[in-house]
Amino acid sequence: MLTQRLPTNQAGKLVLSGALQHGFVAVLIFALIALAATFFLKDVPFVTTPARREAEAQADEEDALEVAHS
Repeated sequence: MLTQRLPTNQAGKLVLSGALQHGFVAVLIFALIALAATFFLKDVPFVTTPARREAEAQADEEDALEVAHS
């Protein structure tokens, strides 16, 4: 059984408790960094085809015309 390997004395319990707390804090920090990084990353396609480039250029021109008419 796994419970037979757990520490039984007070010092062992404190060491295990400290290690678990440090592990949880490390995971929490990495998760927050990953969450913050997702806000700054831009969705970029892996492959840009010529047709997609033309469509994006046309959309940019339409956006520029809408801003000019506003």
